[in-house]
Amino acid sequence: MRMGATTFPRIRIRAGPNSYILLAVLTTAQRDALSAAAGYLIYNSTTAQVESYNGSAWVAVGKLYGDATFLPLAGGALTGDVTMSALKTIDTMDPSVHLADLSAHIRDMLQVVRISRYLVSPLIVGGPSSTDTIGANLLVAVPYPIVRPMTADRIAVEVSTGGAAGALLRLGIYNDNGAGLPGTLKLDAGTVDSTTTGLKTITISHALARGLYWLAVIGNTAGVAVYRSGVTFLQLVGRSANLQNIDGGVYKTQTYGALPDPFGTEDSTLNNMYALALRFASLD
Repeated sequence: MRMGATTFPRIRIRAGPNSYILLAVLTTAQRDALSAAAGYLIYNSTTAQVESYNGSAWVAVGKLYGDATFLPLAGGALTGDVTMSALKTIDTMDPSVHLADLSAHIRDMLQVVRISRYLVSPLIVGGPSSTDTIGANLLVAVPYPIVRPMTADRIAVEVSTGGAAGALLRLGIYNDNGAGLPGTLKLDAGTVDSTTTGLKTITISHALARGLYWLAVIGNTAGVAVYRSGVTFLQLVGRSANLQNIDGGVYKTQTYGALPDPFGTEDSTLNNMYALALRFASLD
């Protein structure tokens, strides 16, 4: 330490009350007007911080415990929420660029979907195991949960018994009405020929957000049969009269034609689930 013409190797402040060092008190403007050299130490009255000059910039020496923008290093308890605004970094790393990688490691099994393959409702256990006819003028809807954003490029049904000449099946997607039933129409995908057997598909390009949807089918003639499953692992809440009847969807009488919007009131529930399917082009 230098005082006047004399340089002291050190200075000692006696212990006890009323013993302290009083630093130069400067505002930020006054500080910036200095011709500072490395090692300068001041008290900044603008920021209420002790600051030192490191040779290129003024930096705070410690932070006040009450400063909400910093966390205590030790000896304190953190309460309430901690938020990080956009573009904030941790040791120069922006954590937001890694969110997709982190998300990929915490998905449940229904979120891992192989693209370019058809997927019947994830609520079907064991896959389609038998067939059933779809009566003429009968609108059927089965629940289809989407557990992550995905884009579907096909909607499909597989015909096991073809119908008479001119037989058609119309396929579509309904939104859930918030009470576990089909509500507003999301997509009327069009028709497939059901006079012959096999996989019947319609090309679509439809982004689906996370949520519950309903795949729907209606036919114009009797005698057409499609694959179905008799086992589901989600029973529509409050729909079954006993534990032996596990409901797999709903249906209503509907004159064949464009899909109604909204679905309307169902006539009854299904004790099986028709194997209506989507194919996904991407996991968004």
